Parts: sequence; C-alpha cells; structure tokens
Amino acid sequence: MNPDANNPQHSPESTTPAIPAPGSITSPAVPVADPLTSTALSPAAPPVAPAPVLIPVPVSNTTQPPAKRQTDKKTGRNVLVVLIVLAVAALVGYYFLIAAITGEQSKVTLQFIGDIQRNKADEAWSLTSAEFQKAATKEQFSAFVADESQTLPKPPASITSRSIGPKNGQTQTTIIASVKDSSGGDSFNVTTVLVKQAGHWLILKFDVE
Repeated sequence: MNPDANNPQHSPESTTPAIPAPGSITSPAVPVADPLTSTALSPAAPPVAPAPVLIPVPVSNTTQPPAKRQTDKKTGRNVLVVLIVLAVAALVGYYFLIAAITGEQSKVTLQFIGDIQRNKADEAWSLTSAEFQKAATKEQFSAFVADESQTLPKPPASITSRSIGPKNGQTQTTIIASVKDSSGGDSFNVTTVLVKQAGHWLILKFDVE
C-alpha cells in the first residue's frame, strides 16, 4: 500500500513547479514616455533666475571730482590776483598821468605859496588871473599876503592832491598843497584853482585852512 497515492500533498506533480513553455515568457510592461509630452525620462531642469534689470541712475552735473574742484579754486584765485594787480596798475597809472598833465599847475601853485610865505606880494600878484584881479585890488592882496606870511610855516609846501576838469566853460585844475611846521607845530592846507589864460596857468582863487 502506497501511502502517498491518495494524498495529493505528496504527489510529485504538486511539488514540482510549472515550467512555462518556450516563447510564452513575457517581460513586464515598461511605460514609454512620449518625448513630445513628457519629461519623465529627463532630469528636472533647475529653475532659471531672471536676469537682473539695470536701471541707469542720473549723475548730477554739480558733482565734480576733488581734483577738478581744486583746479577751479586755484584758477579763481589766479583770476582774482590778476584783477587786483590790474586795478593797482590802473590807479598808479592814473596818478602818474594826472601828475604829468598838471605839472605846470603844480609848479605855479608852489611858487604862489612860496611868495606868500616870503611876503612877496608883487610876485604872487603876477601869478593871479584876470578874474582874480577884478575881484580884489592889489592893495587888498598885499595886506592879505603880509598877514599870511606871519601865519604860514616857512618850510616849502608839498602837493597832496591834483584834479583837472571842465567847469564854467573852461578847464580848471585844483591843486591842494600842505605846509607843515618843521618844529611839529601847526600845518595848513592851501587849495588853489587855476585856469589857463594867454598860454599860462594862473591862480583863479585860493583858500588857506
């Protein structure tokens, strides 16, 4: 008696695995991605950062580099120095010009003051204009000179101011001279106004202060 005959668990057929027939074995289905619609077969691309946008910033024209500012300051100082030099030169030139064109008038004024200091009325009278001699007599002038000769210091006078210009239809020159006491005493200013008559500069009027 075979104990395995009626027991299927011990049947040779039940213990031997089934072998499939040749050509009947199939591989598991592998999905194929559509290259036009899917990216399953491609690695995910990293996100692309947006390109930076450059915005031009206007630069103020008033901002200058330090070197240029220093150059501008130096140029400004040079221009100022040139202007000052030109102004001083103009004043000096004007002074010498006036001194040159009033040379004769200054000489007459100094001579007139010297005659009064030395009480020389006749010589001083000869230096006066026709208008002056009509306004005063020679005797009145001589008395005036005698008084002033005692008052005015004896050192020679020096010119302190000159001016020339038209007045009353004629060219007049105003000369201011200073007379100082050599001992440190009083000083006087003599102002003369001269006009040209018959080719000579003569005293039109004068004042002693």
